[in-house]
Amino acid sequence: MLTVAEEALTQLAVEHGKEVSIHLFGQEINAETYAICKADLMLKGEGEAADNIVGGPEHSTLSNDAFPTRSFDFMLSNPPYGKSWKTDLQRMGGKRGMRDTRFVVEHDGNPEYSLVTRVSDGQICRGSKRCKPSPD
Repeated sequence: MLTVAEEALTQLAVEHGKEVSIHLFGQEINAETYAICKADLMLKGEGEAADNIVGGPEHSTLSNDAFPTRSFDFMLSNPPYGKSWKTDLQRMGGKRGMRDTRFVVEHDGNPEYSLVTRVSDGQICRGSKRCKPSPD
């Protein structure tokens, strides 16, 4: 996902006569997928980027942000579609106690607007007609 996005951004920059500086960072909870990502980067000659990838079961992107002090201009994420993330939510302080700025933002005059989705499915579809208010 990272290298395909990098290729697409580079191509768009060329097409629009822009210069971009792309630095890849990532984390993956699944050990096999993590290893594939690292190998892909190394095989493509992006060893430095491979050093910016962390992974393993303890590296949930939800409850264990591997880059909490970094800010990014663009983020591409792949949430846990169709999987419960109740354990992560509990680790993060629960719906009412969550203060993670990735999920609680200022919006429409509300300084604590929550982007937290249902724990039964990590898809962020807040505001969509297909999404129902979260009962949990």
